[in-house]
Amino acid sequence: MLHPLRTAAVAALAAAGVAGAAVLTFTGDDGRGQIIDGLGPIAPVALTTQHDCSALLKYYRDQAAEVVGPYGLGGNGMLGGMAVTADAAAKSGALPNAMRAGGDAAGSAPTTPDSTTNVQVAGVDESDVVKTSGDLMVSVVNGEVRTTRLAGADTATLATWKPAEGVAQSVVLDGDRAVVIGDRNGGIPLGATKLRPMPGGYSAAVTDLTVLDLSDPAHPRPVRRLELSGTRSGEARLVDGELRLALTVRPTGITWKQPVYPDWTLPGEQAKAEAKFRRSEKDATDANRQLIKKSKIENWIPAGTVTELDAAGQATGPAVHEPLLDCENVAIPDKFSGLGTLAVLALDLRADAPLTTWHSTGVIAEGSTLYATADHVLIATSLWNARPVDATSSGLRFAPSPSVTEIHRFDTPPRQQPSYRASGEIKGTLLSQFSMDEQDGYLRVASTTEGSFPGDDVASSGGPTPTAGASQGRVTVLKVNGRELQPVSTVTGLGVGEQIRGVRFVGDVGYVVTYRQTDPLYTIDLSDPEHPQVRGELAVLGYSAYLHPAGAGRLLGLGQDGTTGGRSTGLQLSLFDVSDLRAPQRLDRVGLDQAWSDAEGDHHAFTMVGDLVLIPYTQWTSSDPVKDPSSSVAPEDSVPLRSRFDAGVIAVRIEADGIGTPATLRPIANGAVSFDSSGPLSSKLQRLTEATPLRTVVHDGTIYTLTTAGVAAHTSTTFSRLGFAEF
Repeated sequence: MLHPLRTAAVAALAAAGVAGAAVLTFTGDDGRGQIIDGLGPIAPVALTTQHDCSALLKYYRDQAAEVVGPYGLGGNGMLGGMAVTADAAAKSGALPNAMRAGGDAAGSAPTTPDSTTNVQVAGVDESDVVKTSGDLMVSVVNGEVRTTRLAGADTATLATWKPAEGVAQSVVLDGDRAVVIGDRNGGIPLGATKLRPMPGGYSAAVTDLTVLDLSDPAHPRPVRRLELSGTRSGEARLVDGELRLALTVRPTGITWKQPVYPDWTLPGEQAKAEAKFRRSEKDATDANRQLIKKSKIENWIPAGTVTELDAAGQATGPAVHEPLLDCENVAIPDKFSGLGTLAVLALDLRADAPLTTWHSTGVIAEGSTLYATADHVLIATSLWNARPVDATSSGLRFAPSPSVTEIHRFDTPPRQQPSYRASGEIKGTLLSQFSMDEQDGYLRVASTTEGSFPGDDVASSGGPTPTAGASQGRVTVLKVNGRELQPVSTVTGLGVGEQIRGVRFVGDVGYVVTYRQTDPLYTIDLSDPEHPQVRGELAVLGYSAYLHPAGAGRLLGLGQDGTTGGRSTGLQLSLFDVSDLRAPQRLDRVGLDQAWSDAEGDHHAFTMVGDLVLIPYTQWTSSDPVKDPSSSVAPEDSVPLRSRFDAGVIAVRIEADGIGTPATLRPIANGAVSFDSSGPLSSKLQRLTEATPLRTVVHDGTIYTLTTAGVAAHTSTTFSRLGFAEF
């Protein structure tokens, strides 16, 4: 439903009574698990949609009453420390059943002179700390937004803007409108105005969206702020001017009763103090159950506050409070998945008044990993298991399960209401958004399990034989069947005893890297998605944390080199020949000792445009002090430890048969800085550390490096430095 602004909506949500609530339940045909291609027993993930706010409120209250404890619902809404009796959990449906099983890559066009943000799916932009439009750069550094005109040696910052509340963390750009995104945590009032505070009072997390008018880049003008209760699941996505993001909001606005701590130090009074404390815990739990009984729907449903801003970023009138979800658009899982509400929002940035209306849908679950195409959003959540508090207690402790991941798919048609489509389960946990990929109606998911499971038929899966109890990687293929994301095939036994460290799906092929001491790169043929096969395996020292397609039959791997004992030794970029899936080979590699790159864990820091690869790096090295033979003093006490710091960008070109000679682009220094680690930092070192590279972009034949202190410019031909524009 499209939400117009309204100020009294929340008050109208909590209608009394549950009679007449319409309930839609989606389950399998017979409600039982089934064996599919050696996957083991599969139990469909069913969700129920309550078409009445009072029925939805009853669900929240009933579930919370079962798991609440003397400290409320735990830190940030997590329930990991909350105890509940086994009988009560079974009655509420919170106990798990028996163990169950559970786009095309975006590459830079080789002839494109300018680079764009490195994203997972072509056509789906992702929020980041830098965006460009022609010669205009919009960046977010140290909580501030800057506009910069890219002009080689004459590059200059045009303006700096800082939000009046919170901090800026990332940005998306659509025409002359930018949306600045930031997170605030820890007891900050929602509805940042004294005129109209957010109902419910305080939230553990707030996500801020601010529209900036950049029609005059030298004078960015804030227009409007939308404050959202909740924590983002991954970065926001932008598709043809429509911003999409997922939020998890946890119960807010309830001041939990706390137990009273007695004086434990009185001699001979420990037993009485212990008994008094236990009574106090029980009293606090009882009181918290009463608070839950009195809770209202606005304590559970995520909400937003819209504030119009003047040129200085100050509110021009009362803030308007708005629920993000209608009750009928909130789905309830049949298995307890936490009390967070996961909301998927779509906001049209090309509307006349962006951020004042939105489309939304949601599910009661804790969101974590987000993957998005132009038409779908998939969110991985943790199935919550009940575990004994201790060996002598019948109480249970609820926590996310490390062995099962639930995946929820939402359809996101352009500028229409997102809708929940289907859910499914897989075994294991995901590494990142690259663990999921969709092609031709099939979802491919890579996960790491804690060990092999009863019911796994590895002989038919096409993978190596796993060892019982050992961790391993696996790839599960799922397809929508009604309201179920149904697993149709799997590959198991990838990297037995290891964990997945890198994954990428490119067309009909999946690449999975596992690591403990060496880096097995597995090639998986997914051309027949219902019968995938591991075709090849290549073991090299170290591992690749980020994989990037580099043209037909080529794959780049960025990560760490290593020893035979599994110790990381420094940054490593590898070029693999994967034209023959049965015999992958490493054609070439370049490395930098004792260095690392943000691109290993954040793909936005990796840039490839044409045959040019740019990788920001940081390097700390040290030399061990030499002991004086005539001295009895330990060398570390007698000789200062010499250290060396370097930061820059590695620039290489990918050639037909290997990697070209690397060049080092340094924003402000001609080389590394050595220093005495026991002495004060030199101004040169401080300056170098302040100019640590964050991102690189290419425009009109020039490489621009965004750092924490300014923007550096280098030629893309000779890599010579043109200048440095300070912030």
